[in-house]
Order: sequence, then structure tokens, then C-alpha cells
Amino acid sequence: LMGELIDEYGYYGTGETLLVGDKEEGWVFEMACGTLDETGGLWVAKKVPDGEVFVAANEFRIREVDPDDPDMMFSKSLFDVAEKRGWWKPEEGKLDWLRAVSHGEYNHPYYSLRRVWSVMRRLKPSANFSPWVEDGYTKAYPFSVKPDKKLTVGDVMALHRDHYDGTEFDMTKGPAAGPFGSPYRWIGEYDGAQSNVGDSDTDMWGAWERPLSVFYCGYMFVNQARGWLPDPIGGVSWFGLDKPYLTCFVPFYVGMTDLPTSYQTGSTETFDRGVAWWAFNFVAN
Repeated sequence: LMGELIDEYGYYGTGETLLVGDKEEGWVFEMACGTLDETGGLWVAKKVPDGEVFVAANEFRIREVDPDDPDMMFSKSLFDVAEKRGWWKPEEGKLDWLRAVSHGEYNHPYYSLRRVWSVMRRLKPSANFSPWVEDGYTKAYPFSVKPDKKLTVGDVMALHRDHYDGTEFDMTKGPAAGPFGSPYRWIGEYDGAQSNVGDSDTDMWGAWERPLSVFYCGYMFVNQARGWLPDPIGGVSWFGLDKPYLTCFVPFYVGMTDLPTSYQTGSTETFDRGVAWWAFNFVAN
């Protein structure tokens, strides 16, 4: 249905990745604009293998599009548009979605991929993934991995609190962390300068690492589908406001018909003690 809506009504925003799941399966849905008449959009979807975990940051993660794969879906115009725009040729083999519709990364290959690496190294230490890659089109990190151990909801929450702790990129260490080990880094000129995406002539003089628990995160959530329970309570969204590193998660069940007032109102521009977000943000700062 999501793909059909794009095919019919178009897609005009920046590239996006959405995760869709229920009690039985999970899918990755990625979309981009770029049809020949500039009125439509392109999309591709891939099923996450049972027992595996998919990881993405600010970069597409679906690669080869196989028309014969029952676990893949894609826009009806994808191959035609890619060929006519010069993004792909049939003789090259399977269409590489990431390479065809994007520049692969921002100014450097670690804005997104460092986060992908950090999650995968924690999910599957036995794989010994390297944090270093040749470029943003690397295939060093698979679409999904089978964790070395079964994950709990708490494990997934902990992944989002990451500052590359215990690695050579640990943001709580070094002179920039100051005397109190702060993982926060103010945004510099090259920290994901989106106006220069794909510009090979732009010299990059360095950037801070971007962690999962970036200091300007507004909220995060972990959705859980518990098939052994009735739907109204089986589906629960664990919702955390402000930085993942310092938040706590509140369960909101899909069967709820109302929410606390503190979670329904407020602005991040005006301090208000009656707004939940400000309680978390005030403590975090």
C-alpha cells in the first residue's frame, strides 16, 4: 500500500527509510524522489530475515534489487527510470539501489556508517567488523545480522545510548570530553554538511563522530510486538524523550485511548515544567 501511494501520488522529499513490522515479520521500506517527469517517486522494500537485526542510520541500506526475490518489492518504474537517467545499465547486473539513487553518504563515509558499525559490533562481536571502510558505497556491513545472543527490549534501548564507549572513538574520552567526560560535541562546519553531499571537490577538514545518542536528539522509541498477548496490550511503544543516553522509557500501549497531558502538549522553544520533554531535557543539560 505504501508503495502504491508513492506510485500514484509521488514522493517529493529527501530520501527516507521506514521500518514496518508486526508480530510475524519485519520489512525495510526505502524511498526517494527522481522519476523522469519529476512528479513521482521511487521505492524499494526488503524483508528482514527471521532472527536477524537490520541497522540503518542516515543512509540507504538496501543494495541489489532482485526482481525474482519474493522477499523484495519495488516501484514499477524503478528499472526504467534508473536506465533512462543513466544511473544503471542492464549489462551491469542487478541494480544497486543505494548507488543508483544516492551519493551513498554525506561528506565522509562515517557520518552514518560509523553508527551502523557500532551497533553491529555490539550485536555480533564474533564478526569483528572493522570501523574503517573505503567509501560510502562499501559492502562491509551486511543488510542484517544474526546477533550472537537473543536481544531483550533493554538491550535495544542500550544500543541507542551509544557514544562508541570502549572503542578508539569513545566520545567520553580525550581533551574534547573535558574534565567531566562529556560526550557532547557542538556541530562543526563539516559535521554532515548536507549542502555538499556528493561534492567530490569539497575538501573535508575533519568532523566529530556522530553517535547514536546525539545531544540534539528530540526523542526515540522502541516498538515491541508481543504475539502471545491480545493486540491492545501486545503492541507497546517504549517512548523516551530527549537524549537516549539520559532518558527513561515510558510504555504506551496500542490500546490506549488517551495520553498524559504532559506528553500531548509543549514546545521545545519555550520552557514549561508541565511538559514531559522539558523535564528530561532539563536534567540532561
